Amino acid sequence: MAEPISCLKRKISGEETGIFDPQSVRNANNTNDKSVTFADVLGEQLVSVKHITPTSSYEDVKKAFIRRKINSRKIYEVKDENNNIIPGRYPGANGLSKTYLKCCFPQPASSPDFLERMRTQMVCLENAYMGDSSNLELIGLIRVRNISYEKEVFARYSIDHWIHFQDCMAAHLLQTNEGKFDKFIFKLVLPKCFYVGGTVEFAVCFKKNGQEYWDNNRGNNFTVKCCE
Repeated sequence: MAEPISCLKRKISGEETGIFDPQSVRNANNTNDKSVTFADVLGEQLVSVKHITPTSSYEDVKKAFIRRKINSRKIYEVKDENNNIIPGRYPGANGLSKTYLKCCFPQPASSPDFLERMRTQMVCLENAYMGDSSNLELIGLIRVRNISYEKEVFARYSIDHWIHFQDCMAAHLLQTNEGKFDKFIFKLVLPKCFYVGGTVEFAVCFKKNGQEYWDNNRGNNFTVKCCE
């Protein structure tokens, strides 16, 4: 599977928003001698396998694929283009924020017609998992029909009701059902100024040979709300 290409788009402010960041590869030029001892020599398991299912919790996914990060949050004053303060409550300055993200839709994989939709749409959001409140992260699993080797899979999202939007590339995770489907994973990290009551709308896309297949929650888009 080809390495996913970053698709960062800049906001009006010139800042970049975070996307899924695969684990960094060690520098091949590092010539320092290392002492390596394999786990099986010490009587431990050489391989650790983590199974992710539709009922897996967010923490299961996060521990398997994403490093933990604990960040404190500050108070941000958000203004519009006319320099007017946008009303809303923002993460507190002391310790971790009490804000969290809430899905406004049921987990798609639990729907009885999920496999039928996979056959007709070619791509489906499978599950969405919420990050801890310190980062306001959204993790998404996407299932794609394996109809071509080269696949471009991404989530398109907006935090201002589609006045602006950004694309977040997804990384290949694994194959399922004897190679009939591929799973991809993406991570959205919302801006620190995201306020209580704010919403994120997104849809997922599978693109091959210039043709696009979308899952937009039957035309309603997938919506996630910031709550307290």
